[in-house]
Amino acid sequence: CYAKNGEMENMLALFHRIKQEESTKLSTAMYSIALNGCSHTGRIEDAWHIFTELEQNHRHMLSAKCVVAMLDCCARKQQF
Repeated sequence: CYAKNGEMENMLALFHRIKQEESTKLSTAMYSIALNGCSHTGRIEDAWHIFTELEQNHRHMLSAKCVVAMLDCCARKQQF
């Protein structure tokens, strides 16, 4: 919702704030939403950072939706 309304900075800040809270665990859906937001706003560097963290630290949450969102991001920026 933030990304679609031009509030990507707020979305990323919220995403990182949720990550910092010990009582809150990120879900696959949250990673997918963050990656989709990056894709739709052309923020490939942020997407790579999020995807790399997911792959290295939370591999068990790496879903097809996250991979597709990252591929979409790369395709939009012609990174193939």
